[in-house]
Amino acid sequence: MIDFAEHSISHDRAANEGTIARRLGAEIENLRAAYRWCRSNGEHAMSARLVSALLDEAVLRERAEVERWADELVTIDRCVNTEWGARVLAIAANAALVRGDFDRSAELAAQGSVALRAGALPTWVIANVRYMLGASHDLGKTGEVTASRGRHLDDMRAYSSQTGDPIGRAVASFSESFVHAAFGAHDRAIGPAITAVRLGRAGDSPTLAAMGSFTIANARAHVNPERAARQALDAARSARVANCSLVERHADRLEFDLSGSSSNEDLESRLERALAHVRVAHESGHREQTLQEIAGVVAPLVRLGRLTEAATILGGLERTLWGSLRTIIDARQHLISHLGLPTYQRLSRPSRRLTWHQLADLTAPMKR
Repeated sequence: MIDFAEHSISHDRAANEGTIARRLGAEIENLRAAYRWCRSNGEHAMSARLVSALLDEAVLRERAEVERWADELVTIDRCVNTEWGARVLAIAANAALVRGDFDRSAELAAQGSVALRAGALPTWVIANVRYMLGASHDLGKTGEVTASRGRHLDDMRAYSSQTGDPIGRAVASFSESFVHAAFGAHDRAIGPAITAVRLGRAGDSPTLAAMGSFTIANARAHVNPERAARQALDAARSARVANCSLVERHADRLEFDLSGSSSNEDLESRLERALAHVRVAHESGHREQTLQEIAGVVAPLVRLGRLTEAATILGGLERTLWGSLRTIIDARQHLISHLGLPTYQRLSRPSRRLTWHQLADLTAPMKR
C-alpha cells in the first residue's frame, strides 16, 4: 500500500490527477489497515513514509484522518527523524494552523525547517504554513506584510525548482494573493494572482488551473464582480475535476458572494450546504476552518433577509481572524445600515463571549 500511495502521487500534476486522487481515496480502508499495521508493529519509518505519501490528501483534499495520523507520528522521534520526517511535520503543522493552534503550528513548522536543513525529503508545506502564520499576523496588527516574510515564498518556489513539481510556485502565488485580498490590500493581490493564472495555463493540471482561476477572481472581485464570479465558478469546476476540496470550497463561496441574483430556493440550498460545511469542520476539531465555514453562513442569511441570525453570527466572529475578512466587514456594514447600530450591537453582543464550539452549535438549528 505504501508503494501504491507513492506511485499515485504525480509531480507532473497531470490532467488525470483527479482520477488518481479518487482511486487513492477508494483505497482508504486498505490505507487505514496499512497504517495500523505499521504502528502496531513498531515500523516507525514505514509509518512516516506512508503518511508522507499522503501529503496532498491531507493538505489539498483536507482529509482529516491523515492529519490525525501525522499528529500521532510527530510525537515519536523515530518517525520524525527519518527522511520523511519533514513531510509528516508539515502535515501536522498545517493541521494545527487550520485548527487555530498557532503556537503549535509554529513549533512544528520550525521543527520541519530543521529537518529540511538536515536533508529530509523536501516539501512546500512548511514554508506555506510559516508564510500564512506570519503574514496573517502582520496584516491583522499593522495592515502590512513584513518584507522578510517573502523568504517563505522563495522557499516554495525553490521547492518547485528542486523537484520539478510546480505546486510550490502555484501555492506561493495563491497564498500571497489570498492574504492580501482577504485583508483588503487588493492592489498587492493582483501581481501574484496573475502569476498563478500563468502557472495554471502552462500545464494541463486541473489543480493548478483551479488555483489560478480562483486567485485572479479573488484579487479582482472588487473591480469586476460579475467577471470574478464567472472565474470563481470555473475554478470550482476545475477543483472538482482535480478532487481538490481546498480550492473548491474557497471558489464556491466566492462565486456565491459575488453573484447578485439567486432565487430563495437557491439561497436556502446554499445555506444548507454552508451549515453542512460547518458541521463537518466542527466534528473534525478544526477551529480555524470551523470559523471560516461559519463566516460562509453569513452571506446567505443576509440575502435571505434573516438579519437577526446574521448579526448573532457576526458578533461571534468579530474577535477572530475571520472577522477581519472583507466580506464580513461588508456584511456588518450592511446590517448596521438596515438595523441601525444600537440594534446591531444589541443582537451581536451576547455571541461575542461564545467559544468557537458554542458558535458552531448556534448554527445547527439555522435550517429553512
